[in-house]
Amino acid sequence: MTTSLQRLPKNAYAGLKHNGLRVFNENALINGNFEVIVSGQRKGTGSSRETAAQCERWAGIRIVIAASFAPIHERNNINLGQLMGNYAMLERLQNGEQLLLSEFTDKYDEVTKIIIEKGGLFPFAKALKNDEITLPSIDTDKKL
Repeated sequence: MTTSLQRLPKNAYAGLKHNGLRVFNENALINGNFEVIVSGQRKGTGSSRETAAQCERWAGIRIVIAASFAPIHERNNINLGQLMGNYAMLERLQNGEQLLLSEFTDKYDEVTKIIIEKGGLFPFAKALKNDEITLPSIDTDKKL
């Protein structure tokens, strides 16, 4: 049985055309068995709906490489547990190097790191509910 999540990436990148023809045919993202996707500047600009990130995630892609990410698209990737990296990381992967998870998460606050490490917002919430994780204490000098 095909679920809606499995159908979602069926027409991923349908609007990406060259000389009037689709660059990615129907099911290309699903059938490609891709684990990494590489993009250019401001990945996700113009596609702030979560569907853009979901298409890649539900097609099996786990690492998204780009020169930069649109803020809403980055947030959507975080909520899906997608690892986001840069071209330097891509080059290292192409050279057969292994990257530590922390290299993808170091730039984020502690809660965001846990969300990514757990595989997204829903697995994070489930782990939190089941007392499998402990949130860091909030310490601030700011008055609310």
